[in-house]
Amino acid sequence: MAGGGPRFVDMGPPPRDPQGEFEDVCWNLVHPLLGPMSPTAQAFREALYAIVFIATLGMVPLLHAMYRGDRKRRSLDLFRRGEFTRGYILSAEKGAMYARFKYEFDVAGSVYIAFMEYALEMTRYWGEGDPVPVLYDRDDPTKCCFVYRWKGLK
Repeated sequence: MAGGGPRFVDMGPPPRDPQGEFEDVCWNLVHPLLGPMSPTAQAFREALYAIVFIATLGMVPLLHAMYRGDRKRRSLDLFRRGEFTRGYILSAEKGAMYARFKYEFDVAGSVYIAFMEYALEMTRYWGEGDPVPVLYDRDDPTKCCFVYRWKGLK
C-alpha cells in the first residue's frame, strides 16, 4: 500500500459497535463507493445530492437510498458479528466509476474467493498481493467483505 492511504486494521472478535472504536471502518464498509472524504468534500457531495434530488424530482436519490438501505443493513450485520481473518487481493479491475477488487481468504482450510467494489481511487493504494482485513459470516463464509481504516480521516 502507498503511504498515507488505507491501512490494515485488526478487527478482533465480535461483537463490534458501529459507533465505537471502529466507527470509521464501519462507515467505509457501508459507503464503499464514496471513498474517504474531508468535511469540505462531504458538504459539497451533500449539496450535489440535493441538486440531483430536485432535478430528478427525487427519483434517482430515492432509488439510490433504497439500494443503500439494503446494503447498509447487510453490511452492519456483517460488521457487528462477522469473524475476522486476513485475506489478500488477487486483482483490481477498474471500471468507469468504481473498482472491483477480487480477494481470497482462508477459513478452516477452505479458500474463498470474493469480490468487493470500492471507489476507483482505491486502486492507487491496493494492488495484487496486498493484505486486507476480511469479515465473514461464520455460518456462510461466502457472505464476506474486506474493510480498511484511512489514516488521518475519521
